[in-house]
Amino acid sequence: MSGSDSAQVLSQDGVSGTVGARPSMSLPPGVKGRYVPILSKAEAGAWDADHSDSLYEHSGVFALNVDDRKAFAIQVSGNSMEPALSNGDLVVCSPAAVLSNGDAAVIRTHSDLVYIKFWNKKADRVILESANKDFKPIELPLSEVAGAWAVVNRVAAGKIIKQL
Repeated sequence: MSGSDSAQVLSQDGVSGTVGARPSMSLPPGVKGRYVPILSKAEAGAWDADHSDSLYEHSGVFALNVDDRKAFAIQVSGNSMEPALSNGDLVVCSPAAVLSNGDAAVIRTHSDLVYIKFWNKKADRVILESANKDFKPIELPLSEVAGAWAVVNRVAAGKIIKQL
């Protein structure tokens, strides 16, 4: 077996597969890749009070040059990050990556809300901004943020995109 107790599951495009499975695609010299788990969905639209981790899937998405063994993927839900991110896109997050102002990030609050927004920390406050200007920024006290992880890859329409 290649990293799974059950049969290896791969899509025809090689972008999605079983977490821990050896990728079946050939990569150029110096390029690494592996499947990271798809954990859940995060809101990129209207406020979603019904989010829960029950959306966990046991499948993975291929991530390019992500060495962080704690990396994970989240599926975008909504349109507040268009045109940067679209509903249904997958974003790969790396807990080891440095999160800077202006970076796209997945943010989880202590109230168990999860967003994908552009991160802007100002002193003891965080402003979460959308790419779609029809959505107002969300301002939170920094103490309400349970975790924030930089987006390091995007998978859209079966294609891996490194930068937003």
